[in-house]
Amino acid sequence: MRALRFRQGKAAEEIQPGSGAEEPGGEVWLDLQRRDLAAGGSSPPHPWLRKLHPLTADALRRSDPRHLAAAQEQYIHVRMQAMVEEASAERGTASAARDAVLEAPRLAILDVVLGRGYALSVADAEIPAWDAVWRQLRQGDRRADSVDFALYHALAAVVAAYRASGERLTREAEGVDQRLLRLSEHHILREIVRVRRHALQLRSVLVPARDGLQLLAGDGGDRPVRPENRPYFADLRGEAAEAISAVEGVREAMGEAVEAFTSVQSTQMNRVMQLFTVLAVVIAPPMLVASIYGMNFRIPEYRWPHGYAYAVGLMFALAAGFYLYVRGRRWL
Repeated sequence: MRALRFRQGKAAEEIQPGSGAEEPGGEVWLDLQRRDLAAGGSSPPHPWLRKLHPLTADALRRSDPRHLAAAQEQYIHVRMQAMVEEASAERGTASAARDAVLEAPRLAILDVVLGRGYALSVADAEIPAWDAVWRQLRQGDRRADSVDFALYHALAAVVAAYRASGERLTREAEGVDQRLLRLSEHHILREIVRVRRHALQLRSVLVPARDGLQLLAGDGGDRPVRPENRPYFADLRGEAAEAISAVEGVREAMGEAVEAFTSVQSTQMNRVMQLFTVLAVVIAPPMLVASIYGMNFRIPEYRWPHGYAYAVGLMFALAAGFYLYVRGRRWL
């Protein structure tokens, strides 16, 4: 549990929750771990929680539902998933990279409650980007005169992680397309399916985040976000929308890649069957000659000194003739 106080024209001040967080003056941001709320039992760790709607206080203690964006009478409650860390792939071999590159990143459920003069944030786990912004605010490396603008900085870091994950996914999709054209890998279909699955998962994270940012950026006299700060949240909402568009493009591209892969595989199979058919046509006449001279009957050529050369030459001549005929018809 940690808290910061924001005053107009001054750097953020770190305070101890319970000692100075309720003192008048300034605006306070209280950042909690969900286990802190669970450990509190029936008595919440901060009196602000008593001011919230009972359903909101109950939702802050639980990790379900995963997404919501609700505007209450005095505050806005937004829940989203934040990137805890990107999955790292072992790059020792090409096959190991293919198997590990698309592991989904770990996510944490993040609740943000923004009211007039205060903000509450509750997370399931430590979020590196979120913690980095908090340290910058505490050390004075990043300035914020109000709690809603400080919250904008933190949410901007979360959206930046979304955008980075979307760009990474786009690069992976481009790599799949290149390998599909070369047809040099045996597991291309499995990789296409994994990229598509990753795109669907990322979209399920981005869409609720976009809706929550839209609620924070929306107009309304009773909204806790100051009018001068709403354009910043609108920018975040636009970035989330752009990331969704990129993910949708990847998902559609992977669908088209599956169709292209299936078409190429079908074409290759048809080519192989055509080759075997042509070989059967070329080999059939020599086999007919061999079967005729292999019968257990008296054949005049048996006593002819040049009968063997005649039979073999006839077989080769027939094979060559049919081969030239096939080439002439462009069947091979």
